[in-house]
Amino acid sequence: MGRPERDLDPGEGPVQAFAVALRRLREEAGSPTYRALSERAHYSPTVLSRAAGGRVFPSLEVTLAFVRACGGDEDAWARRWHRAGEEITGRAAERPEPAPAAEGASATAPGAVEVVAPEAGGGGRAGFVRRRGRLLTLAVVLVVAGVVALAVGGGLGLAPGWIARNQHVTDRAGDLSRAEDMDGDDPRARGCGDDLDEIETLDAVPLNLPDGTRFGTLRLRRSPGCDTAWASAHFDNPHLYTVWLAAHRPADNAQVRSQWANNTPPGSYGDMLSLTRGCVWVEGWVVTEQGEGPHAKTRCAR
Repeated sequence: MGRPERDLDPGEGPVQAFAVALRRLREEAGSPTYRALSERAHYSPTVLSRAAGGRVFPSLEVTLAFVRACGGDEDAWARRWHRAGEEITGRAAERPEPAPAAEGASATAPGAVEVVAPEAGGGGRAGFVRRRGRLLTLAVVLVVAGVVALAVGGGLGLAPGWIARNQHVTDRAGDLSRAEDMDGDDPRARGCGDDLDEIETLDAVPLNLPDGTRFGTLRLRRSPGCDTAWASAHFDNPHLYTVWLAAHRPADNAQVRSQWANNTPPGSYGDMLSLTRGCVWVEGWVVTEQGEGPHAKTRCAR
């Protein structure tokens, strides 16, 4: 028998209220143990228990994994998560402003999420950015069926079924420093996407086929350690439709695109953009024999 969970009071604020709702969902699913939930959600029992603990507000990714393991409605819970996040942000805004930061220091508190709407049309020159006075092409991730996962000394844990053809990855694969700008780099090749418990989902929206039916979920992913963001699509693609993912940074009109045309459960992901220069938003769309599907777009966040 595990230890009983501490009592929560939904009247104490949105974090405890959200945790109470997660506990109620778990009860409706038959009160499975967190170890049993872990096998379905693919997160550790500790992470899932903490999500319903009422001390911290869980990430969207952990929340949806918890809900999925309990058989809940992911779309409804994504909306609930956003509402709770807005309430938490509103309460934080009511607190006294901190002392001005020293010159050159970040104006955003650690762990804070800055959210603004993406600019219409995405702006910027498709597929490239101007950096340090040079025009650098950001190569796309090419999908190659049957390619064996790359392993160098047990290091790069690349997903099977594709190979990265990105000049930045070639240049920096042996560089363990995170100080250099990572625009256009592959998150897993750079070690930014290895620990799923550390990766944050800043936003998630439905990804639909040209006929409007649901194909999967587009997610804006963030690595706190690398301070980067990228697009991730969660789907099953047995028909081998082409999936496009793009990340945008409005501050300097940076854009990087990735293309997938294979089935790589549980989905695919794109290359990164650094968050040091501003927020990032991502979009995704599916191309089938019917044509190009609607472009799903997340909010811009950092």
